[in-house]
Amino acid sequence: MNTKPERAPEKEGRRLRALRACFHRALRLALDCPKWEDFAANFTELPEQYTVALYDLYQQVLHLTRANSEAEFEDICEEAQLWTKLQDLEQLCQEQGLNEGEVLAEGMQGRITPAEAAQIHRMQAKQQEKAGLEAILEQMQQEQAEVEASLQHKQLQVVAAAEQFQPVMANLEKVHHASKLWAARDPLQVG
Repeated sequence: MNTKPERAPEKEGRRLRALRACFHRALRLALDCPKWEDFAANFTELPEQYTVALYDLYQQVLHLTRANSEAEFEDICEEAQLWTKLQDLEQLCQEQGLNEGEVLAEGMQGRITPAEAAQIHRMQAKQQEKAGLEAILEQMQQEQAEVEASLQHKQLQVVAAAEQFQPVMANLEKVHHASKLWAARDPLQVG
C-alpha cells in the first residue's frame, strides 16, 4: 500500500488526464460491484445470513483492490517518471503546435501542422511517382520509335524485293494469258 503522500498536483496536460481517466475507467469496469439481487441469485442454496456476509466481504475485497490498484498505479507511474515524461511530451507538442484544438504559440505560425506535413509528404511521393512514370513513358516511346523504324525498314525491303519480281510477274502474266488462249482454242482436227 502507498505510504507516500499524494504527489502535488501539477498542471496536468491532456495526455496525463487521458491516461488517468482510462485507468480509472478500466478499474471501474473491472471492479464494478453487482447489485445485491444479482449477487444473491448466484447463492440461492446458502442461507441468507451467509450470503449477506459473503456480499459484504466481496464489497470489501473490491474496495481494497480498487484502493491498492490506484496506489500501485501512482507508484508505478512515479517510478517510471511517467508524469515527467508525459509533461515533457505535452510541452514538446505544444512548442511544435501539435496540440489538437489549441492555437499555435506566438511565433510558431511558420511551422506546419501534422496534416500539412502529411499532405506535403503525399505530394512529394506523387511527384516521385510521376517522375518514375514519365521515365518509363519516355523509354517506351523510344522503344516504339525503334520498332516503327525497324518496321518501316522491313516494309521498304519487302517493296524492293517485290520490285525485283516485277519483270518475272510480267512474263508470268503473258504465259498465263497464253495458256488461257490455248485452253479456249478450237481443237484441231487431224485427219
